[in-house]
Amino acid sequence: MLVPTTWDKPDNARRVAEAGAGVILKPGRCSPERLRAAIEQVLGDPSYGEAARTYAGKLAAAGGPARAAELIEVLVGERVEAARSAA
Repeated sequence: MLVPTTWDKPDNARRVAEAGAGVILKPGRCSPERLRAAIEQVLGDPSYGEAARTYAGKLAAAGGPARAAELIEVLVGERVEAARSAA
């Protein structure tokens, strides 16, 4: 269940839903009844769990925060080098 509110949450929720790993409920329309229906939908359809496991494996294989930091450092280094070369 995704109830996105602010910042990047709506975009992240859309990605999870598009991947088939969750259901989006709009915050202003999230009632106990709608939440229950969404939970029943997800629990009743194994494809949600399968999609979540698939993407969990992809995220784990991607290297986590340490790999993200490495990639950011490479990107920043490339930008700094490009700026120096242009000057």
